[in-house]
Amino acid sequence: MRTTLFLLVLVPLFCKSQYKGFTFIGGKDIPMSYSKTYLENGNVFTTIYKTNDSQGYSYTVKAINYKAENKIKVIIDDNAGGILALHHEEDVSYTDNTQGAFGRRGDGNVLYGNYPYICAVKFTSLKRENIEVIEVIIDAANEIFLMFHE
Repeated sequence: MRTTLFLLVLVPLFCKSQYKGFTFIGGKDIPMSYSKTYLENGNVFTTIYKTNDSQGYSYTVKAINYKAENKIKVIIDDNAGGILALHHEEDVSYTDNTQGAFGRRGDGNVLYGNYPYICAVKFTSLKRENIEVIEVIIDAANEIFLMFHE
């Protein structure tokens, strides 16, 4: 007698997959994993990243695309919390012709040659709605960057 077992696995419509990247701290690349979630509210498109690495660093990164204004705001919060918790924001503007990676250059380009942008983002499609963060500086004084790769 043969018994056949069927296993049905249901995947939620908005599942969060795990991706790999790096937390760069003081010259060391620390492997990190992260999840990302896309949200939409009218002409405002938000990508939320939750990061964790082997050293215990954990950040929440929100990349908000205000499509009507051609403006992106990237907000980074340290999940450790407390009065000394890190909070950093970067603003990036774009035009209707923007394609590929773009962002904000600055002193980070000169001081940290391996990281050409203080904040680099890209659109996930030609509709210029959802965005992905490629890399973002968190704390220039302590050389802390997040680098997202898929």
